[in-house]
Amino acid sequence: MKYEAKAWKETEGACLRNFNEQAQIDSVNGALALRPQIEKIIDQIWEEGFDGIYFIGIGGTYASSMQVEVYMRGRSKLPVFVENAAEFLTTGNKKFTNISSVSGNTKEMVELVDRVHEKGAKVFSFIDNPGTTLTQPDKQDYLIVYPMNEQLKFYMVANYLMYKNGEFDDYDRYNKEMEANLADVLAQVEKDSDEWAYEYAKNKVAFWKEHKDLPHYFIDQEISMGQPIPMLCAIGRSRCGSVQNLLAVKNFSTECRRLSLKIHQLLCLWERMNNDH
Repeated sequence: MKYEAKAWKETEGACLRNFNEQAQIDSVNGALALRPQIEKIIDQIWEEGFDGIYFIGIGGTYASSMQVEVYMRGRSKLPVFVENAAEFLTTGNKKFTNISSVSGNTKEMVELVDRVHEKGAKVFSFIDNPGTTLTQPDKQDYLIVYPMNEQLKFYMVANYLMYKNGEFDDYDRYNKEMEANLADVLAQVEKDSDEWAYEYAKNKVAFWKEHKDLPHYFIDQEISMGQPIPMLCAIGRSRCGSVQNLLAVKNFSTECRRLSLKIHQLLCLWERMNNDH
């Protein structure tokens, strides 16, 4: 098959690839709608009693677990812990006695569920896909199957636990505002971030072109220190990896529009919520 070379033209302004705004809004609203199920399960667990709350995962789930543990640590007196599934299987934890929250379908997670059941713990699982191993009746005691929105589901558990413990007086108002606004605001932040990323990348490319004789380390320093959001382009949603990589190819293609960083999104969201309330 013969390929014909065609001139490529950059699209000006924001251009989000594979971004289905309505699907994202529906996904977040669907996760928020899980709250009655989560509250019912937590009520049962609370009634039965527990010695400790363990958020256990591996990979991305472990990262989300660390986030929610830090969140609760600064706000609650509840005994909350986080464990990496593989490390837990290797080293164990003498403090572990009663309740665990897990997600995933990997070998380590399946083995971990069996191990914690042997210790008499109750397992509350969030699973993305129905019909997987961890959705089987003997693999969990409480189960919610819903795709994506992992952090949101974990934080909903954390918030209700703190509410039950008398540590979240604004729980009802908080959830009312979240359910009314969060999905739409997150979608808008994504679009705003993408537009910001386009202008940011465009300005960096212009700087590089105007300073071709500068050593590479100086350009990197200008990138990391000369902007109000330093050293964030290597993390988050960027598919090109970093602005440095973007400059190396001397263009700001649509792939690089995905510099709509998670941290920048959260900053925008925080600013919006503060301005609105």
